[in-house]
Amino acid sequence: MNGIAQIPRLPGQGLPVRGIVLALLAFLGFKGFLMAHLGAITYVDRVAKLEGGNIVEQMGAWAMRTDPITLFIADQLSIFF
Repeated sequence: MNGIAQIPRLPGQGLPVRGIVLALLAFLGFKGFLMAHLGAITYVDRVAKLEGGNIVEQMGAWAMRTDPITLFIADQLSIFF
């Protein structure tokens, strides 16, 4: 033995932080893409329609609401539309 002990890592330990961060970034990118493609007025109008729906649609409206990161991404992508 060389004096180095390796402790085996059990599967399922800890939180998959990298996966959560990547999913969040993908979701924010999707929101930004939609806003750039549809335009800010249409995007906000569609989210407002979701707010008047059932509980599932209201949860979707909450997730899709406009935030500064979405506005920044949409602004950067707007040159392509």
